[in-house]
Amino acid sequence: MADTFILSGTYSTNPTQGNPSAVPSLSAPIDERLQLDNKTVQYFDLTSDAPVAVQFPSGFAANLLIVKTEGGKVRVRITSSDGTTQAIPVDKFLVLFTESVDITAVDLTRELGVEVLVNVFMGDQAL
Repeated sequence: MADTFILSGTYSTNPTQGNPSAVPSLSAPIDERLQLDNKTVQYFDLTSDAPVAVQFPSGFAANLLIVKTEGGKVRVRITSSDGTTQAIPVDKFLVLFTESVDITAVDLTRELGVEVLVNVFMGDQAL
């Protein structure tokens, strides 16, 4: 039975002080949905400087990746069916939808000597 993943809310930006003339404010709604066949949640306590592979269940190809960090930055390396590994710095929060391309591998590397807690959610898009 498939799940429906929903990411909803808003994002906005406003001046930090007062309401200065001609400084734009922005607010935009978010309403993204993806039907999932499977999902996995994994937790990591990065206590070593070596890359740590995120495990993919058998037959699983991710089309949704969410990474949440606490305590520092991680480098998330992603390989997809488009090809080579891409490195993305994540210092707090990453959401990646890839409906047309499967993510086939993910690993995490912390900054040297900095312990980081990482939560990884992955979803496999229903066809």
